[in-house]
Amino acid sequence: MNRFLSTAGCIAAAAFVSCAVPAGAADPKQVYVSPGSERKPIFTGPLHGVETHHITVEEFTFPPGWVGGKHYHTGPVFVYILDGEFGVSEKGSADQKFGSGALYREPIGTPMQARNLSASRPLKVLLIQIGRKGEPLMIKTDY
Repeated sequence: MNRFLSTAGCIAAAAFVSCAVPAGAADPKQVYVSPGSERKPIFTGPLHGVETHHITVEEFTFPPGWVGGKHYHTGPVFVYILDGEFGVSEKGSADQKFGSGALYREPIGTPMQARNLSASRPLKVLLIQIGRKGEPLMIKTDY
């Protein structure tokens, strides 16, 4: 797992360098929190070499049939599917499916909605997020 986290951190840092936080991300918005999930924090701290940003790594377990709320991200996000079937709808794009072992890179500033595609099995993911210190990582939207 440590090797994975090291690799994930490198991926996230590279994504940060290639992605910009959308204008208006610092505006006061309604923070989004995933409902109905089991959350296990793994790491939260500064993004080395980028003092204005932090990285959060968490493991989430979503119950069968779970559907998340509509939201967008203010910085780079990676979802590594540990077990189960992850589905995502992004505004303006076709629905996507990811199975165990896949990595989904969430677009910055694009409204989206995630779900557990299985009606009988939980979905377990590792979520890696980068954001500016003091700003929310996820913002609720109605798209």
